[in-house]
Order: sequence, then structure tokens, then C-alpha cells
Amino acid sequence: MPVSSRLTKIVELLDEVKLLVDVGCDHAYASIEAVKNKKAGSVLACDIRKGPLMQAENNIKNAGLEDQIKTFLSDGIRAVIKNDYKPDGMIIAGMGGKLMLDILKAVPTDGKVDKNQKATTKKAVELLRNMKAIVLSPQSEPDLVRHFLIDEVKIDIYDEYNIYDEGKYYTLIKLRPAENAVCRSDEYEHEALYKYGLISAIKAEDTFIEGLLLSKKRYEEALEKCKSSNAANVYEKLTELEKKINEIDFILNYKVNQL
Repeated sequence: MPVSSRLTKIVELLDEVKLLVDVGCDHAYASIEAVKNKKAGSVLACDIRKGPLMQAENNIKNAGLEDQIKTFLSDGIRAVIKNDYKPDGMIIAGMGGKLMLDILKAVPTDGKVDKNQKATTKKAVELLRNMKAIVLSPQSEPDLVRHFLIDEVKIDIYDEYNIYDEGKYYTLIKLRPAENAVCRSDEYEHEALYKYGLISAIKAEDTFIEGLLLSKKRYEEALEKCKSSNAANVYEKLTELEKKINEIDFILNYKVNQL
């Protein structure tokens, strides 16, 4: 069973839990690895698509873990809430920040919000706050996820890890909500810290810096091309690219400036 370095690291970061919910489980590779590595006593493997769930069921059966991993069709964690499950751990990976934010809020991914949505989101927030361990890996717009966790749910980010896997850079966000003491929202004084991560900026690990430098190079190259453009919106593009470069410079210098 092929397991990527990213999924292996996600499972490694997970603290031991009794009941794990693997949201957007796809083929249930993370679910299987979590049980095999004794990170979860049992797993709810959820996905909104029937096709991947069928493959997940085959993989679970082949691993001999039918008694410990249950699959069910769910739009994010909505079915978890509806069926009154009380997982103490959660994994969400393989999707963008906007979709992940909707899942964390238990908002329907088709956008069809009903009159009970406010109450459902409140239940989702309580579910998150009571969990022992959560590992998230948004593939884009991580600032949306961090803003929600820090500013709205009031959960402090316990740690962050950056990994290069299959040609892409990923950030893994680890939370321990149940033991969360003080949320350090006041330390996120710059929007770039929500975008790239306060802890990642402090740790300044090689993989994280490599990803930043690559992004900066691409933005600088785009900036030079933009300068010679006659497009009507060239000023807006220049301003946006300069902003992105300045944000990266802020993060690159953050650790030094804190000394």
C-alpha cells in the first residue's frame, strides 16, 4: 500500500487517541497507518465521494482492520455531529484552506446553508475544542485556517512542521485543543504570520526556508515581467507582487528580529 512521506508524517505527528476521524479520507491510507502505528484505537474514515470510500473499504479489508476502521459518507464532519460521535482526534489533509475552513465550521461544501447552520457550527467548534489531537495540512490559503483556529475557536497552534514531498512543499499544523492553556493571538501581529505560520517562522527550518526562497524567486521573476507590461491592471499586479515579496522578507527575518 503506497503511503506518501506527507501522510506518514501526519500520522507520526498525531498523539494517541481513542477515536480518530479522518476527514476526506480518500483511500483510507492515513486511517490504516494510524491504527497500525497504534495512534488510534478506532477510526471513522469519512469522505463525501462514494468512489474513494469503496476503495477505502477494500484497503481496510485487505489490512484486516474492518473492526477498527469504519467508513461512512459524510460532508466533512457534518455526519459526525449528526450521529453524535465524540472523536478525540482528527486529521484533515489533501485540500485547500477554504474547503478545510468550511469543514471545520461544518458548513455544507455545496454552499447550501440551512437555518440551523449557526447551531451546527457551534457544535463543530465545541467538538474541536474538546479534542486531544488534531493534525491539519491545508494545501492553499492556510491563513484562513489559522485565523479561524486562533481568532474564533481560540485554539493555540501547538507546533508546525514543513515537509517537501513529491515536488511540493507542505505545512503540517498540530494542535492539542483539550490541553490548550493560552491562545497567543496577540503574537500574530502581522498578517504574514497567519499566512506562513508563527511557529514555522520561529523554527526557521531548512525545508521551510527553501520553500519561501523558491516562492520569492517566482514572485520576483513575475514582478520583472510585469514591469514591462502594458496591461491596464499592471499597477495592481505590481502592488500585489511587491506585497507578497515583502511578506516573505518579513518571515525570513522574523527569527533574527526576535533575538
